[in-house]
Amino acid sequence: MKNPNHWLHIAQALAAQGMKTAPFTGVDAASYADPMDQFQIEPALTNLVLGVPRPLGFPGLEILRPWQVPAWEYRWTTFGSERHAVKDAKRGPSAQIKHSTFGIATTSGKQERYSWKYGFDLDQFSAADQRLGIAEKCAANARSIVEMAMEWERADLLTTAATYPAANRLAIGAGDEWDDTTPGDPRDHVRTVVDAVADANGLDDEEISVFLPREVYRAAIADADFITFKRNQTTGLGGNAFTVKAQNLQLLASYWEVGKVWTANMRYQNTAGVMVPMYGDVAIVYYDGDMVSQAWDISQGQYEFGRTAMWNRGIAQAPYMEEDTTTRWYPWHGYQEPLITNSALAGIITNILT
Repeated sequence: MKNPNHWLHIAQALAAQGMKTAPFTGVDAASYADPMDQFQIEPALTNLVLGVPRPLGFPGLEILRPWQVPAWEYRWTTFGSERHAVKDAKRGPSAQIKHSTFGIATTSGKQERYSWKYGFDLDQFSAADQRLGIAEKCAANARSIVEMAMEWERADLLTTAATYPAANRLAIGAGDEWDDTTPGDPRDHVRTVVDAVADANGLDDEEISVFLPREVYRAAIADADFITFKRNQTTGLGGNAFTVKAQNLQLLASYWEVGKVWTANMRYQNTAGVMVPMYGDVAIVYYDGDMVSQAWDISQGQYEFGRTAMWNRGIAQAPYMEEDTTTRWYPWHGYQEPLITNSALAGIITNILT
């Protein structure tokens, strides 16, 4: 029989997570089962682990921002592009109003479940007052495994060229790589994709952002033309005057004529135990929904490149005892589905490095 406090525990855990629901959510999930019916959650441990500051920043969640959905399976609405058409809407006295239909489609989604657990042999507990600390460490480590697996899925989606329309892709040829001895022109490469995204959607350049993995960023600031541009700047730069990196990113945005350039060093440990870049040698050019000019479109979700559908930020299952191994297990669970809502709002540059 389910614990009578089951739903109270769920409400307490979710209330502490501060998830924001996307304004364009068109969800009908009443017929779907609550995924948390499967097990009893531990709200105190959940909140304790979620309250620990995280050293890792996930680029995938910056580009595909979290979108709270109310159930494991859900539906969301997409709209056509008819509003961009120019039609003869003038009407004379007593003339019939001209009209057309408006396209609306519904897309189904289903989150994937990610789970991991860490255990601790009961004989290794040296004192009862250590139990909460051990529980927190086990659950926090399990959370790290789950979150890395979730970021891997986002990175895989974002670095796959087929995610983007053919017109928004640029594969750099041999000899034109940014770190070649006689490199190509990074600004020309970036502008090619920025122009494609801007023209396909009626966007201004400053509404577009560019994400560069660390190695790509290092190659970008070594571009001879950018160095010349940088030397010619006489105006003051915002932000921390002692942060050279912040100045470089601001100057790259100015040089490439985009709204924002940012970088992150997201790495993972491969099967050989070597730390390698998760996002490889790409540049992701995308519309940043925080800088929307067509504010009336955001309610329909049309001006969103993509989102990460999430039921919550993760939860700790109530620890349980495995008698035959005398091990107490501390599971962590996460739910997500990275999805693209309008692929025309982004583009990718690949094969940037030699």
